[in-house]
Amino acid sequence: MPKRKTTIALIVCAASLSNFLQPAYSQTTHLSDAQQSALKSLGIPVAVPSYIPEGFRVTQMSLKLCAADAPRIGDCREGSSYEIRYRNDKNACFNFYAIAGGVGGGYGEFAYRSQTQTLGKVIIEFGQLNGANKTPTPEQLRVPQPKLGSFPARLESPRTPYYSLQVEEEQYFCVKNTTITPLAIEKMLNSLVWLQ
Repeated sequence: MPKRKTTIALIVCAASLSNFLQPAYSQTTHLSDAQQSALKSLGIPVAVPSYIPEGFRVTQMSLKLCAADAPRIGDCREGSSYEIRYRNDKNACFNFYAIAGGVGGGYGEFAYRSQTQTLGKVIIEFGQLNGANKTPTPEQLRVPQPKLGSFPARLESPRTPYYSLQVEEEQYFCVKNTTITPLAIEKMLNSLVWLQ
């Protein structure tokens, strides 16, 4: 009997499924019941920010489902993953990711280390992609920065994904970051909740 393909790629666009996704958005997760169910179907620990900056909303979700017994090759080399895109009316965007691996090393011009409630130690990076990892000033943390995001972090358990929050600029029709600060990234990471 031929084996079934073990990868399923799903894209849920809030705009195209607005009638399906409109009811019952959670105040805690900013996701509909249908979106939460789709994420839970991945079979991995699913975290989402309970705090998002005012004016942002979920506009797209991408899910990659790999069965637990799937060979670690091809699309399932790193396991199941997800991405949630948030956007405001001015097309400022950020993405929250959970990826199984392949994250590489730090790259930021500036690196701010923070202790979060859910993920423990995280590094928030921004600036030129030169790997200098200089310590930012307190003022730099309070103003929007270019190429802003968190370096992927994971729980102590070796079978959990890496979680990361990245401000998107000049892709996905997103504009240059003029709204999200490093401290806002830290606040979102501190607000992570697990879907049960």
